[in-house]
Amino acid sequence: MNTPTKRRFPLWLTLVPLVLGIGAYWLMWSGFRDRFADDIRAVMPDATTEVSGFPYRLEDQIKAPALRHDSPGLRATASAEVAVLNRGPWQPDLTVLAFKQPRFAVAVPPLADASIALSAPLGSASLRLDGKRLARLSTHFDNATLTIGLLPVPLTADSFELHLREMTPAKTEGAAPTAAPVAQFVLKGAGAKLGGGDPLTLTADFNATGSALVRSYAGWAQRGTVELTALTLTDATGEVLSASGSAVPQGGRLAIAGTVTTVCPHMLRAAFAGTPAPPEKRLRVAVRMPVTVQGGVVTLGEPPAGWETRPVRGQQPPCPVLRR
Repeated sequence: MNTPTKRRFPLWLTLVPLVLGIGAYWLMWSGFRDRFADDIRAVMPDATTEVSGFPYRLEDQIKAPALRHDSPGLRATASAEVAVLNRGPWQPDLTVLAFKQPRFAVAVPPLADASIALSAPLGSASLRLDGKRLARLSTHFDNATLTIGLLPVPLTADSFELHLREMTPAKTEGAAPTAAPVAQFVLKGAGAKLGGGDPLTLTADFNATGSALVRSYAGWAQRGTVELTALTLTDATGEVLSASGSAVPQGGRLAIAGTVTTVCPHMLRAAFAGTPAPPEKRLRVAVRMPVTVQGGVVTLGEPPAGWETRPVRGQQPPCPVLRR
């Protein structure tokens, strides 16, 4: 009895599913690539895009990118020597960027001194969107210089982190004195120096309040405020200074009212006056001073009576120099 001969399939047929799978994935990846390129050109119409990264990512390198926005309520510029953009094929809402020689500047023309500019040799960012809402923008810059209109001298740091997010406006609660937060800005600096002062660790948390997302100065200024939730300066010994306050637009400037708490009042007063700080030991109990900005004039109030005779921490290092 003859045994039936088994039918053999050509070896190449076993590769067909693999080839079809790779081809189907290539088509999907190409669609994501084209969308990524379209998103880049929507922001930078003159950019030459060449997206690579198959199969796991989408990557494009843009030389000399430059952005500019100029309107009555906002002026903003951004540029770099090189920007590298990365995105996951199935994550169109998240883009990661790396910069060489980044430069950023933002100003609100209706408000004097309402400006911020940053420059650094290197930087990185991650941008996440939720529709048209900015869910989160996180940035990191090495050896950066930060110029803030309200500060008399630049702020430098070994590294800066800036984080920004928009929050869905809460329902209006009658005639509440302060509207709900609609945006949050967080600043962190390691080795931060104010005009050549001693290096400190800086953290600051701001909220912008309003009845809607901040899309124009005119819409925000009707009821909006900027709330400094917390600001701290620390060194290796501990907290040197903390502050909180609020700002509202008034007469073409920001009117600011807040308080500063510190264990080094001489240091703080010298920084505000722009004079050399005398040698000072840290107080055992911090003192609180009011601070206001009206019409561009900064005023630091006096500490409580008798503060000069308070006990100090003689065994701890002297107070740092906040500004030179």
